[in-house]
Amino acid sequence: SSGINAEYGENINDGKIPFMDFAPGQDSKPVPFLGNPKSEPLSFPDLFPLGSGHFHDKAREKLIKSKAIPKLSLKDYAESRLFSKERKFAQNPEYIFYLQNWIERTEIINSIITHLRK
Repeated sequence: SSGINAEYGENINDGKIPFMDFAPGQDSKPVPFLGNPKSEPLSFPDLFPLGSGHFHDKAREKLIKSKAIPKLSLKDYAESRLFSKERKFAQNPEYIFYLQNWIERTEIINSIITHLRK
């Protein structure tokens, strides 16, 4: 048996041929861009290989609470990333546009919230 049902022309997973899932995220829910604190390391695993050191990193938040490092706005964080000695962030055009998009979306949402309060 070739694993192909000739009557319907579809693959049958009989264990003889490898099964391929062509839509692995089909039953998944999309992850929101702004609402997910891990969107930065998930979007750029090459820049955050351990999943740490990003804007919403728990370790970073603990250091801010203990006043070991200053709390940065998103704009200041982006600036520090792009102008740091570690050039991998500034050399990644997708990351630069990601930061710009993130800042602009955040500013738009904050403007809407402020406008609605009036």
